[in-house]
Amino acid sequence: HLLALTVRDSPSSFINVTCWCGEEFIQSTAPDLNIGIVVDIRGANVQAKSNNPSDDKFKPWTPSLCQLNLSDNQGTIGVYHGPDVSHYLQFLNIPTKANNDFYTLEDIQANGMSLNGEHINILAAVKKIWPVRNFVSKTGVNLTKADIVVCDETCPSFSLTL
Repeated sequence: HLLALTVRDSPSSFINVTCWCGEEFIQSTAPDLNIGIVVDIRGANVQAKSNNPSDDKFKPWTPSLCQLNLSDNQGTIGVYHGPDVSHYLQFLNIPTKANNDFYTLEDIQANGMSLNGEHINILAAVKKIWPVRNFVSKTGVNLTKADIVVCDETCPSFSLTL
């Protein structure tokens, strides 16, 4: 089982973290790791990022040349409750991309067909997260999906399926 997150400890430094752990660990830890939570990571394995673009296909871009890996027998991650938690909360509202590297939701609505198959960046506020659902595809494959509703200054409501 896999749990992936991106953490930051300064305005310009952030790194991807991958936890390769058993189902029990993921189910007990993941619910505590929400956006805006300060985490304590100990004993992580530091590795250079792969040069293979497909290895990072589902990970956000980070300025770090490395990534952190945790497993059942190496490293821990948990919610941090230290006295300096508020110091880290200042980084919560700083985007990880330049402000000119995003599509507006209005742009996506107007140019959606020409963007088909492209990987794009969106800067939007999350309005609603629907529960994760399991379903079987037409070909009989078990799949999971989550629907979210986002908005920005150009569009009051935009649905995304993950």
